[in-house]
Amino acid sequence: MNKKTVFTLTLSSILLLNSTTTLANTSTLGTIKPNLSTETIANEDQNSKSDIVILKDDKIQKIVKEITSDVITIATNNKVENVLTIEKYDVSNDSLISTEVINLNEIQSLNQQTNKLSPEMKASSVNKSYQYTFTDREYEIYFFDSGRVNWQIRSDDRRKSVSENSGNRTNLKNFRAAVERVNSSELAVISAAGVTTAASLITVFMTGGLAAGLALTTGGGAVATAMVTMNSAVTDADYYFNRVK
Repeated sequence: MNKKTVFTLTLSSILLLNSTTTLANTSTLGTIKPNLSTETIANEDQNSKSDIVILKDDKIQKIVKEITSDVITIATNNKVENVLTIEKYDVSNDSLISTEVINLNEIQSLNQQTNKLSPEMKASSVNKSYQYTFTDREYEIYFFDSGRVNWQIRSDDRRKSVSENSGNRTNLKNFRAAVERVNSSELAVISAAGVTTAASLITVFMTGGLAAGLALTTGGGAVATAMVTMNSAVTDADYYFNRVK
């Protein structure tokens, strides 16, 4: 079983047991906006911009707010109960779109049972170049004796298979570079947080984005910095994936 399968099974199990989805037009962000901002984290790259604010961080809770062009995410880590709540709001009118509740004890338990960060890797060959990542931004490049080059690329649950040509070569190479940055930043998260914690961070990041990941970070800023870098690299990979024709 490779790392993508393990993460998917873990995440599916957690969400089936512990997530709820709410569609509502009556709940808004008004109750958590006033006077809670304690720290702002920069998160900019050439293709996207989001504002990250730590609204609260004490012994009981850590609350992180992320604002992007189309959605506002509030991630609340209840440190006492070890439960993460991810709320998404419409950026135009602050209406609540969805709520997901994740039992972190379940994630941590599954992480300990399965070595998530030591996955099986597909065997490489002389005519193939590849990179696989835990956040599922990936490529496989096949080189043929005829000179033809085929790419299989992945962005989350989306896949494309294309032959390299003059029209798509630049975007393919940029996608490859972004995936390599994703891989490097994931390793930085592992280095800063440790294997078990990194597995939890990446799992909740795949569900709730950067706000969810940052809501779980503790201690110094190295883990948060690595998470922000990973988010930026993932965003770049998605951008170039969409441009590949």
